[in-house]
Parts: sequence; structure tokens; C-alpha cells
Amino acid sequence: MLTPLSPHADDVIVAEVPSDISVPEVCCVGLSSTAGLSIRNPSMRWLHVRIEIVSIQLDGQVQDPQRVLPFVMKEKCIIEPHGSETVKVGL
Repeated sequence: MLTPLSPHADDVIVAEVPSDISVPEVCCVGLSSTAGLSIRNPSMRWLHVRIEIVSIQLDGQVQDPQRVLPFVMKEKCIIEPHGSETVKVGL
């Protein structure tokens, strides 16, 4: 009989990501641009990563990510042990 493992604090694996993404200084309206978000898995296990925007700052002004969301990106990815993936963020 198999039973699911209960999550413990020791089981949490944190992926390494930059604290912010810099975009090109000039973005033309109507023309798409992309930036890369590099995610690294420092563990020996496969990681299923969920990506979420928690804050947005435009021209020094903090914006509500629920109202202003100018980005297009995938929400999930799977990263192999000791691997990394660059997620494209469309602007």
C-alpha cells in the first residue's frame, strides 16, 4: 500500500531566480519585445515551477499586478536536477 508523503519544511526546494527583470529602455507601442527570466534548480530533484508576478514597478511607480499586466509568459515549467531554464517574457 502506497501513501502520499506529507510535505515537511525540509522537503521545500527553492529555485534560484533574479529579483527583477530589466527590459529594454525603449519599447515601441505595437511592437513586441522580449526579456529572459533565468530559473536555476540547485537541487538533485526535478522541480515543477509555478511562475507568478508579485509586483510591478513602471517608471518608478508601483503598479497593481492584478490591474496592470503587460507581460505574456508561461506560468509553469519543469526543470531537471542542477539544470536551468530561461523563460521568455513578452512585453
